[in-house]
Amino acid sequence: VELVEGASYLGQPLPFSLTTLIWIEALVIGYIEFQRNAELDPEKRLYPGGYFDPLGLASDPEKIDNLKLAEIKHSRLAMIAFLIFGIQAAYTGKGPISFIASFNS
Repeated sequence: VELVEGASYLGQPLPFSLTTLIWIEALVIGYIEFQRNAELDPEKRLYPGGYFDPLGLASDPEKIDNLKLAEIKHSRLAMIAFLIFGIQAAYTGKGPISFIASFNS
């Protein structure tokens, strides 16, 4: 996406200019952050999603702690995998899917 009027994304024309979309995003995120910071209850101010178990699926505090730890571990693993994809793309000049396709052939 280039910073020009009439830009497109995945071959589809954008309904607004990119500058307009950036302003809309900045205003929406700014409003959300303002509302989050205005909350006085520390449990509700948690970022990004608030309460960990909104559906009440884990009633045991030990199970909740295990689920939180698992989420952190999985998130870290995903970040490392994404970093490796980026290094691989910079080194080989191919993204992960095209690299796997050429590796298997």
